[in-house]
Amino acid sequence: MTLKPSAPRDYVVGAYMHYQQKYAVTMRESDKVLITLIRDTLQKNFSPNDNVSLLDIGCHNGNFLMHLKKTDSVAYLLWW
Repeated sequence: MTLKPSAPRDYVVGAYMHYQQKYAVTMRESDKVLITLIRDTLQKNFSPNDNVSLLDIGCHNGNFLMHLKKTDSVAYLLWW
């Protein structure tokens, strides 16, 4: 059995990689909205002394968690 790639190679090494690199530096607007929702939910439901963890089950490259980790307003989360 021969597996066929899911996307053309020129797209993956071109446009898609450019897209990924762009949002590694600049946060996507949808990520900003999610971070605001997470921050507001944590502040509403937990105190800073609570031991809170966040599990991200996704199929992407980790940019969202990288930006979330850099966000000061999500100080409730413990990073390890």
